[in-house]
Amino acid sequence: RRPETMKDFKGVKVFLIYYWKMVQVTVFGANGHSGQEICKYCIGKGWSVIAAVRRPETMKDFKGVEVRKIRFDDSVSMENAVKGSDAVVMATGSGGIVAAGKYTTVYSDGVRSARRAMEAQGIKRLLVLSAGGVDYDKK
Repeated sequence: RRPETMKDFKGVKVFLIYYWKMVQVTVFGANGHSGQEICKYCIGKGWSVIAAVRRPETMKDFKGVEVRKIRFDDSVSMENAVKGSDAVVMATGSGGIVAAGKYTTVYSDGVRSARRAMEAQGIKRLLVLSAGGVDYDKK
């Protein structure tokens, strides 16, 4: 809507919808490269950040976030992760599984599970970031 709101995010142009009056954001995959950058951005905006991760110990040195342990197949942990949030960001990754040529459903299962949790909590804003397979060589 307003080009001046675009920021350079490590070489990728990201549209930041600034008119969202957010107070709290849940970031799934907050311990990954993209997830950490998203957390830093949100903290810089003054928003509260919930880092939803499978392994909370990976966030022990990351300041300014509330860490919540999740499992995509556990609806209670998913609802707890999004509870009180105004928006959800899915920055989950395969942890190298896709790059190794193996199959994973982390993206589809994660988004599906997050949407269910969001619906249960009445949250309507979802941003999904995915780069799985973008460097795939068809040769």
